[in-house]
Amino acid sequence: RPPYVVLNKQDACDGKVNWFVFDLGSSMTKRQHDADVPNLGGTWRLEKETSESLSPYLEAMGLCQIAIDGHQQKESTTETYYTFEQTSTSLTIIKESWSGVHKRELVFGKAYHEPGQIGKKVTAFLTSDAVVVSTEMKGKTLVDSKSIEDGKVRIHLKVMVPDQTSIDIVRWLVPSLGGAITREEDSREVCDDSLVDDIVARGESDAPL
Repeated sequence: RPPYVVLNKQDACDGKVNWFVFDLGSSMTKRQHDADVPNLGGTWRLEKETSESLSPYLEAMGLCQIAIDGHQQKESTTETYYTFEQTSTSLTIIKESWSGVHKRELVFGKAYHEPGQIGKKVTAFLTSDAVVVSTEMKGKTLVDSKSIEDGKVRIHLKVMVPDQTSIDIVRWLVPSLGGAITREEDSREVCDDSLVDDIVARGESDAPL
């Protein structure tokens, strides 16, 4: 029975991201574990009216005000969709927004190194109540935790920058009854959601991601 990599969330809240390998066989069966872990599978739409702005994150990442204002304006006037395909070992995220379609495939517990971006590492894993994606980039850490509450997906973003107070942002996704928009898929691989790599990758800022 393979081990599962999970996040010590208390440490993450203290600004220190530590990982440990938890052998499911030591305290619960895999069937019990699979029943407890939330499954994000499906297509969801960003609920703009209840979601907090990404501006504090974008500012922490070094984006100029023009880029921040541009992102906010486009996000407010265009729907954003997320499609999640989740198994016991992997997570595929497809984001469809004003900037196009972006896809990311992650294996739980396996670090993914962003092509062309030295020092950027993305790791996805499961806790008993959330699907977590941690991104390390040039001394900064983003912990993106997704859970299901009252039929919605709650996204909790925690941005940790050395010698600064951590930033917390909460966003909400609701089921997309009409499905996602249809656009030609972008061949560039960018980080899921919340890193907003799409705005940077299109040359709208020289932010140090």
